[in-house]
Order: sequence, then C-alpha cells, then structure tokens
Amino acid sequence: MRCLIVGDLHLTEKQPENRIDNFEETVIQKFEFILRTAYNEECEMILSPGDFTDSPTASWRFFNRIVLAQNLYNIPIYTVYGQHDLKYRNKGNTFLDALSYSCKSFEILYSGDYLAKNEASICGASYNEEIPDPFSGEFKILLIHKMIVEDKLWAAQEDYEYSAHFLRKHKFDLIVSGDNHKSFMATSGNRFLFNCGSMTRMRTDQADHQPICIVFDTKDRSYKEIPIPIEKDVFKSKEFEKELNVELTSFIEGLKEQEEVGLDFVNDLDSYCKANNIGEEITNEIDEAMHG
Repeated sequence: MRCLIVGDLHLTEKQPENRIDNFEETVIQKFEFILRTAYNEECEMILSPGDFTDSPTASWRFFNRIVLAQNLYNIPIYTVYGQHDLKYRNKGNTFLDALSYSCKSFEILYSGDYLAKNEASICGASYNEEIPDPFSGEFKILLIHKMIVEDKLWAAQEDYEYSAHFLRKHKFDLIVSGDNHKSFMATSGNRFLFNCGSMTRMRTDQADHQPICIVFDTKDRSYKEIPIPIEKDVFKSKEFEKELNVELTSFIEGLKEQEEVGLDFVNDLDSYCKANNIGEEITNEIDEAMHG
C-alpha cells in the first residue's frame, strides 16, 4: 500500500505579518500540490499528523475551497487533532470537524480507534492524548501530534521527546509525527518515524525551510522524499525585521525593569513561545531578561 506522508499543513486564509504574497492562494496551491502528488503517485491515502488547520474557525469561502479541492481528488485523508485544530483545547464544532462531515474521504482518528486498511492498521494520538499500544498482526501505523525532535530546537526547550527514544518505546512500523516544524526522519531497524515539518513558511526564521512530503510503500518499506515548491521573495524586507527587533528590544527592556515577574505570566509566555515556535535566539533573549 502506498501512502503520502505530510506534516503540519496549517491551512489558513490569514495573512502572516512577514509575508507579502497572497498567502491564501499560496496555501491553496500547496494543498492542491499535495493532493495532486498523492494522485500521481497512486497513493491510497494521505497521512496527516494534526494541525491540519491553523485555526478552529475559517470563513465559509475558504472552507468551501478546501472542501472542493479534497472532493475533486477524493483521496482518503486520515488525521488527528493538533492544538491549532482544537477550540479552547476541546474537540468538536471546529474547522476540522466540519471537514470530516463535508468530505467523505476525510477522517479524524480518535484515541483508542483502529482503522484497518488492506494490510495496515492505523491509530492516532491527538495533542496531549495517551499513545495507544500497536494493534498486533498488521503493518502498524501511528499518527501523532507531539513534539518529537532529533535535537533540542532551542536551549531552554522542554516538553519534548527524542525520536530515537520514541521509536524504541513505541513499536509501530511507521510513525508520522507533527508539531515540530522542522523536517527529519529516524529509523530503528526496519521501523520508521517521519516528521515532515510545516507545509508553509509563516515566519522569517523559516526562510530556509524546504517543505516536503514523503511517498511510503508499506509492502517493501521503501520511501522517497518529494519537495513541496516554495515561493521566492515573499518575505518583507530587512528594514521591517529591524523594526520588529526594535519592538522586541523595548519589550525585553520592559521585562528587565520589572522588580518581580509573576509565575502565571512566565508560564503564559513560555506556552506562547512553544505554541508559536518562537526561535531560539528570541527565546533565549526573553529568558535572560526574566531571569538574569
């Protein structure tokens, strides 16, 4: 069975502050590229590890564009909930749920459920859910939204798990992980973990990121990486970045002037940095300002 593995798609119509292109059109084009690639590669399904959407809500116009594209190709998509898919960290009445009702070939895997497809069994673990045990006797696939890394993304990073340890601990034949926006793969014997990263580049620190998807064959466990086309000259100028740095500096200086920073504020700020993948350099500056 051939399947197409993707990362965090973050489907959205919202324009990132640092992009100067029509970002909605860019997102639609990339989504259509993924669907077309799955069709051309004769894949039976697309495996998504959550954060399929960037927000639990969307306009009817944008939602309809996604539905039309999915229904045109009609290739089964299986996914789980990432934190961006959830509404106040709760499931239900979200963009993702609406897709599952509007597209017969779109399915959300809930914790504890197993889906049998040909020789494979697929299960999922959404954001903050417990990881199920593999279903015996089949080619075992896990879709998971969890911060899994090769190495720390920034010095003070917490709440992550190393890919080598995760593979040894969870005996699935194929693990498709999301939440980490950097692309990497890990192996343990003939078992695989793929983290394709984010489909788009929303921030300037992702300028060098090359989005990918992966065609994987469960029969012979072969795979190939396919780059998702990126756009040139779509970020705002260095002068704009300098303005942001001035604002950041003012913010940090304000932190330094505070005699005491409350624990709730620190936790909220830390959660924000993690949820938005704030770069290591900025995270370290903020951490130094609050603690040093």
